[in-house]
Amino acid sequence: MSRVVLLAVLLLRCAATFVLVPYIQIDYAHYVHLAQCQAKCTEKCESGCQQHRRLRGRVHLTSPFHHGQRFWAESGVDGVKTVSAVVSTVRIVCQNMMTDKEFGDSVTASISVSLFRPSGPVRYVVQWKQRTRKAKGYFDESQWITASVEGDTFFKVTGLDQGAEYRFMVTAVGPVGRVGEAIASPWYEVVSSATPNPPAQPLTLKNGYNSDKGVLAHLVWARNPQDSCFYRLQLTNDTLQSIHDITLDSSSSILLPHLEFEGEYSVSLTAVSADGAQSSRTVTTSFKALPCTEVHGHGSIKCAPEPVSDLRIVVRPNGTGLISWNPSSDSQAVLFYKLVYFALSKENGCSTRQETMNIPAVRVLTDSPPAVPALRLDTMLRPHFMLIGAFVVLFSFAYFIARCLSYRTRTHRISEKDRTLADFM
Repeated sequence: MSRVVLLAVLLLRCAATFVLVPYIQIDYAHYVHLAQCQAKCTEKCESGCQQHRRLRGRVHLTSPFHHGQRFWAESGVDGVKTVSAVVSTVRIVCQNMMTDKEFGDSVTASISVSLFRPSGPVRYVVQWKQRTRKAKGYFDESQWITASVEGDTFFKVTGLDQGAEYRFMVTAVGPVGRVGEAIASPWYEVVSSATPNPPAQPLTLKNGYNSDKGVLAHLVWARNPQDSCFYRLQLTNDTLQSIHDITLDSSSSILLPHLEFEGEYSVSLTAVSADGAQSSRTVTTSFKALPCTEVHGHGSIKCAPEPVSDLRIVVRPNGTGLISWNPSSDSQAVLFYKLVYFALSKENGCSTRQETMNIPAVRVLTDSPPAVPALRLDTMLRPHFMLIGAFVVLFSFAYFIARCLSYRTRTHRISEKDRTLADFM
């Protein structure tokens, strides 16, 4: 019986979104100072949570508002710059055209910041610049514009102009100031069509397993910064067809968990627009899930029994058969083998009824008993069987009467002899 496969995907977290307001230069130093203050507040909060056991009795806690004011006043505007870098790369993951009441038709993009290592309480100051292509290959390029302070490495920006090119720069800021140098992304061209691009072929499935997700597969394909952020995935096997809407995040794959061992699946992926009104061409592929033996090993009781090999039978002259086979794994891991046999025809009185034998796994040979026709009611009611039965019954009754008469005769003769002997005495 097939298990119901539940499909789960890594959905986009509730990412913050900020709007690109062109040609409004926000004070970069002020935003760095603000990010430093926020990182310090996070550090203080985490420290308080970790040291809660040290509190004894009644403790007078000052207002977090006053703590923030004091730190803002005591910290420098530029802070301290550390040499150790945290940010590795900045990239656009995907884009979609959207209609906004304020900006009309614009593009929203998802941005991912990759880190060298975990960095503790850090905030990210985001800047951007825009350029448009002019005649003779020249560009009209803006200055860096400070836009936002983000607390996560994945966020969304909206208000991008169609056909323009954008570049983003991220500065990591910790409780003591900036962490490493600011890292800028390459130039990215913004999509100019509402119809999403189809997923790049081929779709690749990478099998895996863990204790929480069970048998799983990672769906991977070549990503493009101009691809859509929204997809519709259909997973199909012999007993199930499920459709799920997916929103991309910074991960490089889509997770398909809780699959069946060695199950055969078909995956169809379609890119859709933000409002779901338009879709791309569907790309389909097939794959086979991980076999149980690769997870638990050959002969494990957690896996379905593996088929035997080299099944042979030697028919003997006396009507018996010698059956042999090669076990698929260590016989100590198998409890018993189930042997099923039956005749293919009714010739020579053979029974076509299926016979089953359970054989201990320590045995690799078994004798198949000759086929003996079963004594059934319709056979017993045949004329010659009834005549034979009647003869047996009559013969038994006559034999019983004869024995009784013989016993009475012997008893009478013995009585006469006893009486004669008494008279003589």
